Amino acid sequence: MAKYRLSKIYETYYDLIVEADSLDEALKIANDSDEWEEDYDFRGCTKRYWALLNEDDDTEDDGELTAEQLK
Repeated sequence: MAKYRLSKIYETYYDLIVEADSLDEALKIANDSDEWEEDYDFRGCTKRYWALLNEDDDTEDDGELTAEQLK
């Protein structure tokens, strides 16, 4: 029996709201901030992969799964 690893990668958004007089100032504030908040309203699955593993769990073959294959 073959062993496969199936992987899904999810995209996560982080938001930060700052008050600034310009975009440059807003970017400076954002780059210095550690108060970014994860947006839990959207976590879209962006990539889906499969891998055929050998006895040592090393990848022998791999590829990208389609949404139809995961239904």
